[in-house]
Amino acid sequence: MGMFKDMKDMVGVVRSDELKDLKRKADAQPKTSMLDGIKAANQAMDTAAEYQAMAGAGGVAGANPFANANAYSQTTPGSATVTAIADTGTRINDAPVVELDLMVTVQGREPYPVKHRQVISPVVMANFQPGSVITVRVDPADPSKIIIG
Repeated sequence: MGMFKDMKDMVGVVRSDELKDLKRKADAQPKTSMLDGIKAANQAMDTAAEYQAMAGAGGVAGANPFANANAYSQTTPGSATVTAIADTGTRINDAPVVELDLMVTVQGREPYPVKHRQVISPVVMANFQPGSVITVRVDPADPSKIIIG
């Protein structure tokens, strides 16, 4: 008797409006082919290689966490006001790489402009709109190199 009740419940779920609504939403999503998926994976690999090369080319923060900690400890604290933000069109794990125009302020120095590229999670994008003031760390050897945070 329990098996027939379970089958009746299952048929009720299959015929439910909620399941039909979910199917309509799924059908409305754009379909991608396997070839498109492979192209996207190749693009992600190219982007990753580009960022690894940038990190190894003398950037303040590289791929090595110990080098990052060492670099961070040798920086000067400051603040920066976001004057402009632009999406570069590159995505890493669905987070955009943006180019920030910043006006950096460090104690003992006149404010100066810096262009900085960084991956920013869409969740915190509101914190980087023009007029926002953010905490930065500045490389004393090259003040155009900064770490946000």
